[in-house]
Amino acid sequence: VDSIGDANPQIVVYLQDCKKIAETMRKSEVLHESDREMDLKSLLIEPFFHLSRLQHLMEDLLKNISMGSSSSVFTGIGDVEDCVATIKRILHDFRLLASEAEDSTAQQSGAGMVNALGRAVENLAEFNRLSKKSVKMTRKINASEKALVDEQTAYADNMTKIKQTLEGDSKKSAPALVFDSYADLLKRIGVLDSQAASRVATQFANPLGQLSQDIEDSMSELTPLKKEMESSYQDYVSLLSKLLSTAKGKDQKKVGEIEKEVQQRKKIFDNHASEVSTRLRILTQKKEKALTYYYASMKAQYDYFVVGLERMQQFKPQMDALDAYIKTQDRKEWAAQLHFTISHELASLPSELASDGDAQLVSFLLDLPPLQPSTATSATPSAATTSSSSSSSSSSFISSSSATAASHHGVQYQPLVDLLSAANLAALNSVVATCSTEEQEGIMRVAVRILDAFRKTLPLIKYSVYKEVDATTDPSTLFRSNNISTKLIGTFTKLTGLPYLQRYLQPHVVDLLNANASSFEVDPVKAREGENVEQNMTRVLEAAQNVLDTVIRSVNDVPLTLRVVCTFIAYEVGRKFPANRYNSIGGYFFLRFVCPAILSPSAYGLMEEVLSPDSSRPFILVSKVLQNLSNGIEFGGKEAYMVAANRFISKNTDKVRHFFDQLLLNPSDVGLDLSSSSPLTSSSSSSSSISSGYSSPSLTPSSSLDYLDSASTASTGMVLPAVPIQYTALATLDEVIAVDLRLFHSTTIRNLPKIVKSLAQYRNKDAVPKVARVLADLGDPSLLYK
Repeated sequence: VDSIGDANPQIVVYLQDCKKIAETMRKSEVLHESDREMDLKSLLIEPFFHLSRLQHLMEDLLKNISMGSSSSVFTGIGDVEDCVATIKRILHDFRLLASEAEDSTAQQSGAGMVNALGRAVENLAEFNRLSKKSVKMTRKINASEKALVDEQTAYADNMTKIKQTLEGDSKKSAPALVFDSYADLLKRIGVLDSQAASRVATQFANPLGQLSQDIEDSMSELTPLKKEMESSYQDYVSLLSKLLSTAKGKDQKKVGEIEKEVQQRKKIFDNHASEVSTRLRILTQKKEKALTYYYASMKAQYDYFVVGLERMQQFKPQMDALDAYIKTQDRKEWAAQLHFTISHELASLPSELASDGDAQLVSFLLDLPPLQPSTATSATPSAATTSSSSSSSSSSFISSSSATAASHHGVQYQPLVDLLSAANLAALNSVVATCSTEEQEGIMRVAVRILDAFRKTLPLIKYSVYKEVDATTDPSTLFRSNNISTKLIGTFTKLTGLPYLQRYLQPHVVDLLNANASSFEVDPVKAREGENVEQNMTRVLEAAQNVLDTVIRSVNDVPLTLRVVCTFIAYEVGRKFPANRYNSIGGYFFLRFVCPAILSPSAYGLMEEVLSPDSSRPFILVSKVLQNLSNGIEFGGKEAYMVAANRFISKNTDKVRHFFDQLLLNPSDVGLDLSSSSPLTSSSSSSSSISSGYSSPSLTPSSSLDYLDSASTASTGMVLPAVPIQYTALATLDEVIAVDLRLFHSTTIRNLPKIVKSLAQYRNKDAVPKVARVLADLGDPSLLYK
């Protein structure tokens, strides 16, 4: 093209046209691959031969004319005419192929139109089927609603008659006063329902039913017309294929006849398609009109619910008053039961625990003020709440549903949590101590999950560490007692650290379990005859070294909250006993965390079976070595056979101290004030909840309990310090409300007599009325959680 473009621009245009035709025909795929190549090739090549020949013939003709050779001129004219005829034929074929390509494109667009029209007809038929079904369903619903309205009216009349059977002051009680109002409400709602049903019938069901019939009648004519359109289209496509094959035979007459027939078939198809489109357009307008009927139906029902809700809201004050009345009555009965139980237990106290005021200690339970409507209905029951509480007996379903709904936000249980998190832990200790030995670990675990969900655990541990250090004169006894504070710290540590222990310690537990227990015995008295205790000591120290190295390498994976506890301990001990700072961290991290998991791996989920006395020996020895290392104490005296392990202690002392330094966080980041003489006074004005990343549930003003001091000040006057650390709690509020708080509440009620006696024994009798009031307001767990 480039070589001849300047001299022959028309040829360039021709070649470009051929290229367009080739691209169009490839897309349309009208021709088979071999036919397409042959025809396009002939189109592209033949013109060059014939145009070149024509050029030579014209040159020879002009030369003969100029020379006056008449015979040569006539011969030349004949040759030129033949060449021109050939070129005309080629050009005709060229136009025919171009026409075929265009027809193919039209054929494809025609197929799309047929399919689109077919889908539109089917869609309209489906819409009409569903509309007829909607009409039928609406009429059925309206019929059932009419029956329901009649039943509601009869029910309302019956409620009025029940009111009339009451005598004297009974007619003036809160439940009785609601009878007339509720009966009137039912009737008014019934009238609204009837009006809505009438509107739905007149504005939706009736006109849509008529419109659906019109559409169905039109569809009976449209369906056969659609089939005719599809048939005429197939005829048209068949003729196009016939035209193409005929054109290859170069029978111009036959091609012309078929071309006319194609045009006639095209016109028939166009007429059918136009008729289908016109009718569809009319039916689509009717379909759009049907949508306005649907809107009318929705609007009628929406108005019914809006007005009905408004009338329900007008009834809310009476319902709130009734709710408060029922809850007050339930609480009065429950408080009387509590009063009897607690008073009886106080009266039976031995003389050394009894006092003159015991009889009046919980007398307030017999004269609790009535609940106000705003307090009784502080939360709206959810669907799940109503369902779960509907099985409660008698009138308690109202109080239990409201209580459960409130508890969803932690509000109902907040006083109980505040009581448990009192700084002296008196209430928590009394509940745990009165459980059986088998139950104590479980109830402690439940308590820690509750406190942590409400973000009370770290503040309590922080305060407990401070009090422990403050009351201690001998640093070697720190955190060694088995009181409620150490139980709290130990349980929290175990629950928080389980994933860490299972990840890093379990492989070493498996190694020790698979080892020959006798090959670890280092006591000559216990070793078998011929056993090399020195080699056994090497095995023990190697196992201990492996555990220690793993722990040190995993410092960044130690749970954040455990590092916070380590920081509390290091800071407080360092203030009073600087020389024991590292020992105190080791006493917590290894003595309370790592070593217990080694000694009792089944209790930490590190293995399934419990260690037998024989198989436990390697675990005991490895734990013993790590414990002495963490305390900085070398072996000797009664355990002379362990003296060889002192080389392990000397070798790793600096390493483990460096590990302890890495464990610690910046004191100011965990709420420790380095400038204060008392680490708690600076935080005493802070909330007892974590101030960063979490806001603990707080009581609304109407539900604050004036009888309960700040949860953290009981018996101590000390507000729990804030711990500004963001972390994921052991359980969510929803989880502890659904399970843990219910279990703890039920356990407290079950052991209440023992709890009262325990509080008296531990000189915490002033906590009895606080416990009594919290339990009175919570309600009877046998009804709440039925």
